[in-house]
Amino acid sequence: MKLLFRLFAYSLLTLTSSLLVFGQTAPLSGTVIDPSGAVVPGASVQAKNTALGTEFRTTTSTAGIYTIPALGVGVYTVIIEAQGFKRTVISDVKIDAATPATVNATLEVGAQSESVVVQGGGEVLQTQSANVATTITGRQITELPFTSRDALDLVLLLPGTNTPGRPRTSTINGLPKGALNITMDGVNVQDNILKSSDGFFTYVRPRIDAVDEVTVSTATPGAESAGEGAVQIKFVTRSGSNTFSGSLYEYHRNPALNANYWFNNRDLTPKPGFTTAPRDFVLLNQFGGRVGGPIWIPKLFDGRDKAFFFVNYEEFRIPEANTRQRTILSDAARSGIFRYNSASGVQSINLYTLAAANGQTATADPTIAKLLQDIEGSTASTGSVQALTDPNLERFNFTNTGNQARFFPTVRLDFNLGSKHKIENVWNYQKFTGTVDFLNGTDPNFPKFPNQGFQGSNRFSNTTALRSTLTPNIVNEARFGLTGGTVLFFPNVNQGQFTGSLANQEGFNIGIGAAGITSATVSTTPSRRNAPVKQFTDTLTWTKGSHSMSFGGSFSNINFWSWSQAQVPGITLGLDATDPATAMFSAANFPGASTTDLTNARNIYATLTGRVTNISASAILNEKTLKYTYLGANVQRGNQKEFGIFAADSWRVNPNLTVNYGVRWEVQRPFQATTDVYSQTTFNELFGISGVGNHINPGTTTGKVTEFTQFKAGATGYNTDYKNFAPSLGIAWSPNMKNSMLRKVFGEGGQTVLRGGYSIAFNREGLNVFTSILASNPGLSIDASKNLTLGNLVGTGTLPVLFRDKSRLVAPTFQTDPVFPNQGAITNSANAFNPNLQLGYVQSWTLGIQRELNRDTVFEARYVANRGVK
Repeated sequence: MKLLFRLFAYSLLTLTSSLLVFGQTAPLSGTVIDPSGAVVPGASVQAKNTALGTEFRTTTSTAGIYTIPALGVGVYTVIIEAQGFKRTVISDVKIDAATPATVNATLEVGAQSESVVVQGGGEVLQTQSANVATTITGRQITELPFTSRDALDLVLLLPGTNTPGRPRTSTINGLPKGALNITMDGVNVQDNILKSSDGFFTYVRPRIDAVDEVTVSTATPGAESAGEGAVQIKFVTRSGSNTFSGSLYEYHRNPALNANYWFNNRDLTPKPGFTTAPRDFVLLNQFGGRVGGPIWIPKLFDGRDKAFFFVNYEEFRIPEANTRQRTILSDAARSGIFRYNSASGVQSINLYTLAAANGQTATADPTIAKLLQDIEGSTASTGSVQALTDPNLERFNFTNTGNQARFFPTVRLDFNLGSKHKIENVWNYQKFTGTVDFLNGTDPNFPKFPNQGFQGSNRFSNTTALRSTLTPNIVNEARFGLTGGTVLFFPNVNQGQFTGSLANQEGFNIGIGAAGITSATVSTTPSRRNAPVKQFTDTLTWTKGSHSMSFGGSFSNINFWSWSQAQVPGITLGLDATDPATAMFSAANFPGASTTDLTNARNIYATLTGRVTNISASAILNEKTLKYTYLGANVQRGNQKEFGIFAADSWRVNPNLTVNYGVRWEVQRPFQATTDVYSQTTFNELFGISGVGNHINPGTTTGKVTEFTQFKAGATGYNTDYKNFAPSLGIAWSPNMKNSMLRKVFGEGGQTVLRGGYSIAFNREGLNVFTSILASNPGLSIDASKNLTLGNLVGTGTLPVLFRDKSRLVAPTFQTDPVFPNQGAITNSANAFNPNLQLGYVQSWTLGIQRELNRDTVFEARYVANRGVK
């Protein structure tokens, strides 16, 4: 209960809001009054970040209101001075990313040489906006208990997050994954290929010792944050300061320290000499260190107040083990003895003897026999074998082992270029390696078998930002970032894995599953993909009187590249109905056998003798020659661009009433291919000869036969939608109940905030939403298989086609040049975009009350609603 309360308290006490900010900055504002409650115009206000040596100044308006726009994340000291009043110093004012801060001050009459010091003068109440957001900072990040060191997992603890399975399955406020936009220092770090299906996932993973804070905005965002996702998750990297600081750390998980899973205790038998079930093997080491401070070169350069660095390095190492169950043939079945259960007991039939008597193939295929023997040999060194109900099959249990290693270096540099300009640069490089890929199930099907795959990647991000104070009331922040890196799936899979001395398949992937057993192969197709992102944002904030106005825009360019290539053709073994051997599997030859027994006997015989019913392969359109190549490389490329501009205002109508309003114009360009390998059809032609709207009216032929044409580089699948306007409106009111009967409920003044808001935010879907349409049309590849249905398997011979006769397993003839337009095959699907496809968006609105209980604690109740549209 203490742990649950602690997590809830962290979430509740850090509930904050976002106002007129973009990227990693936030405004500081407030009202300055005298002891009588009258406003103090013309007071000097200074915000100083002593850790970085930066200072920002402004003056109060005629209404006593001040705003310092676009402050960076950190802890500030606010100094307020006015003629005839003592100097007021307010320390420990925390600025969080995308979270406006409020510091109100009451000046005391006296000489300016005197000072009044206020500790922790920042307002706990959020009095400036209606946005729903939560920020986790500082010690909360490093002290909250969770099993990983991935900072994205911190979001699982926040209100609105639902996790039905592992963390990557999470959703926020029930919105689809395409509504999530996850940034690190202002640049998107998601997998932008799979964003719509795997959106709660970062391609570049934030580490908790490298992160200063994370802010999650879930509803009613301002106009500056209403693009590329209705839910904004923002990470900020730590920075150095004027003092050197750092740490060394190691996080270790060990089976000796782990409690057992309930299911293990229920399902597993204790080992001899033990009273409890064996525990899962989890051995994890995560270690590293961080250091930050001023850039200092003895006798050459002292970077205090001018230049700072931060470095974090982390390694992740985990040896892995996974228990696998495989099905294999019994010794008798491998030798051709088929056994089955009957009313008179277990019966045995020698399939080779039966075949010889019927003039059919009566010997095992040598390649398949050697493959089955290799499978049997792999069971001798490890694991255990147990009999199954089917006397021809056995269950083989064993453990595969592997190892993962990951490396996470982070470097941040900050420079104060005089008093008006600050530049920062954050660089991340992450390398993932492993010996087997348990996640995608490509660990070996049998011990030491060569056909296995692993997953590896090199990932990076870099963000550069310039904050410029053009005048005391005008601040500009420009930010450019990029992410990229290639993920490799099963890069070690190659043709040599199918021709070696162990598990040799003669350059094919032999499917022995017809016999009811596990095949030797886990993968035939290595692949890799990359979706580099380049983003630029710029925000100009102008404070004038009681208005704090922001103007800006953003531009995103997302490229797409993928590569895959099947290494060998696939072989399907079986006994076709027209095969002359089919006749010998009769009730007369198998007395007392069931229909299932006869089917099993046919399949085992077909597998042992190598009877081929299908050779599966594709010919891929080469992106350079535009000719089809047997087992060629499947290369796809594309691009999508998005840009938006916004204008917004925070109007302090009076010290206790703020109105936020703005609008964003968002334009998402259609996906464009950058090669000529795709094909397309029109939306109307999806209905074929029936015509649009007549697909359930038999006999109507107002349409035309569906045809496919080439989708050339630069072409677009649908029209650009230029009508995407996203308004936002929020009101925050702190009622003054000093002389009211309700003062016991709302406080005497400044202790309660009532707020509400409405906004629209646009989503950006993952690139696979678009590539899946184009790649599913015929043209990118053609079927180069051989089978009875196509009529090209038997050729000039007769059945059976035996695997040992390699001359009959060669590639078929196919047309190497694509023909456009074409009508495709009867088995093809037709896919097209609606030409008037519109950008999806989310409407959100909220009503809430926030009540201060004491200077450090706030209670909040809020109604939040989201509605996804289009």
